[in-house]
Amino acid sequence: MDGVLASTNDGPAFASLEIAATGLRLPNLLDSQGAKAADLYPNEAAALVAFDILIGNGDRGRNLKASLTTPHIKIFKAFDHSECLLNIEDDPKDSLKRLADATDLVAQAHPFYGHVRNSLLNDWATRISGLDDVYIQECCSMGKTFRAVTVDMQQDTAAALIKRKNALPAIITKHFGTIKPCLL
Repeated sequence: MDGVLASTNDGPAFASLEIAATGLRLPNLLDSQGAKAADLYPNEAAALVAFDILIGNGDRGRNLKASLTTPHIKIFKAFDHSECLLNIEDDPKDSLKRLADATDLVAQAHPFYGHVRNSLLNDWATRISGLDDVYIQECCSMGKTFRAVTVDMQQDTAAALIKRKNALPAIITKHFGTIKPCLL
């Protein structure tokens, strides 16, 4: 999702920018539409599953839009990661423990479990696990407290995500029965 870092009364916040063609209604994807969306957008679905497993996103089903009836207009947007990273558990430290655990899938349900192509999912897991650690560190660090997230917590988040990205292919393999990728 495209967005900007905006100033609000209580500090910086991410604001999403959703730009759609006039008259194009694009509601959230329904549970029953996961297979169709994964079929129309196989690479995007695989990338999203890999990313959501990386960040431990447990609420993807409520935050996904995809154009399913307008083949000439390709739109696939995922946004709002409110139940991931530091918000997996009530205590952010417990969330980071789960993220750093190379055996914990965290995201037990996903609109594309059972529909995503195994080959594409494995490609994305390999691609993500191959990222240089510096990118994760840069994405997690603002160099100052951001709302209630201290610099130390930002560094701890980066460390947990680095462990998780390194283990991502193994996490996916271990939880094959939950993810149920299509063997294509």
